[in-house]
Amino acid sequence: MILGMPGLAGLTDAESAAIAKRLGLKDTGSKKAVKFSLSMSNEEKEHLLSRAEAEGLAVLPEVSSVEELEAAVLWVNLWRNRMCEPDELWDVYDAEGNLTGKTHLRAVPLKPDEYHLCVHIWLENSKGEFLLTKRSENKSMPGLWESTGGSVTAGEDSFTAALREVEEETGIILDPSAGQFLFRYSGLSFHCDVWLFRQEFDLSKVKLLEGETCDCMAADRAKILELLKNDEFVPYEYIEAFLK
Repeated sequence: MILGMPGLAGLTDAESAAIAKRLGLKDTGSKKAVKFSLSMSNEEKEHLLSRAEAEGLAVLPEVSSVEELEAAVLWVNLWRNRMCEPDELWDVYDAEGNLTGKTHLRAVPLKPDEYHLCVHIWLENSKGEFLLTKRSENKSMPGLWESTGGSVTAGEDSFTAALREVEEETGIILDPSAGQFLFRYSGLSFHCDVWLFRQEFDLSKVKLLEGETCDCMAADRAKILELLKNDEFVPYEYIEAFLK
């Protein structure tokens, strides 16, 4: 499924290209496309996206402003994120980060007062370089660089999830004693724990996970900020403060 860039009145070609790059939108060309509208019911949206995924169709947001386009892309990306491992079970947290005792199937949207826990893991070597991976083209925000991250599954704690995610997505076994919890931040239906591990890594031994990652690099703080400026890095809300 390709998420296409619609034509928006009042934008120059350069502005449209910059927005498409930032949001991960592609030129649909002659590919058959279906129109996606925020005015659809949730059931209609999910049915349309499931059909587009199954039939390899392009999805073209039907919007009249950049703000509406951003909202439409967010909706599609959240759906893609839920559908990448639809049978995964999450523990449900409240707004303060407390476990509620309930579990939740990833494929089903969370209720407004429900949250799940995820982790971001920054792996830094002695040169001050971080291990970055590139998101596969089938994922939300395709082709963007990022640190390793993922969801904490039911019954799992944040630290255990951090160790597992790095091993699954890169093949690297983290040294538990090298890990440091940095902070937690929250967003739309999620809490995210950010971890830092200081240990050496060898790019030649990184094992990319098909369907998740397609490339890797070692990048210092200046390089990551450059990627961010060029809309080539996932725009974590904390990233600039973290890299100072």
